[in-house]
Amino acid sequence: MQSRTGVRRRRVAAALAALLFIAARDVHAQPATPSPRRLADHVILVSIDGLVPEAYLRPHEYAMPNLQALRAEGNWAEGVIGQYPSLTYPSHVSIATGVRPARHGVTQNTMFDPATGSRQWVMNADAVKVPAVWDVTRATGATTAAFSWPVTAGAAIDSLTERLMHTGLVMAGAGIRKGIAMPLARQIDVAPTVARLLGATMNAIEGVPMVGILTEGEGGR
Repeated sequence: MQSRTGVRRRRVAAALAALLFIAARDVHAQPATPSPRRLADHVILVSIDGLVPEAYLRPHEYAMPNLQALRAEGNWAEGVIGQYPSLTYPSHVSIATGVRPARHGVTQNTMFDPATGSRQWVMNADAVKVPAVWDVTRATGATTAAFSWPVTAGAAIDSLTERLMHTGLVMAGAGIRKGIAMPLARQIDVAPTVARLLGATMNAIEGVPMVGILTEGEGGR
């Protein structure tokens, strides 16, 4: 004859197994997140290394009419929150990936070569441990190109020209609202914003689309 304790234990085990089965079934039954609607057919991301925001905030002091015209037609930030270390290559990889150097893997402009005792520039894209914005947008069928963007040697970019921070940000064009001044913009928010403009999503990153400057302001930051 079975004890009451043994019967209760079997009933609890059966109930837990049923709950685990239901939970697993619900997880697999969740629909995939739909891709956002494309807001622009073309996006050009230009980086001017070392540019100070005063170049477009103080037009009477800086003769940069093209940059100031972009500000007049789009939006701008009074400054940019950079990454640590605030070096050119780590910063540009953060802009392109939406994550900080600790995650994307490029923490210096150069790396030490023990064979020669010298330091070599970080050139190859395989140093980047996470997808970049050109990876996710290319996966949607978009054509990508890069000219002198750091750490892109060997990257899966359709047209690639390789290259052997107090900064600013100006954005203008299709999908971008006009006349918005942001107090500060984050480097890691640039890539997901570009992806959002082109109807793509960058998953598992730290940055978010700057939807406040987009013509379709839903979700995100």
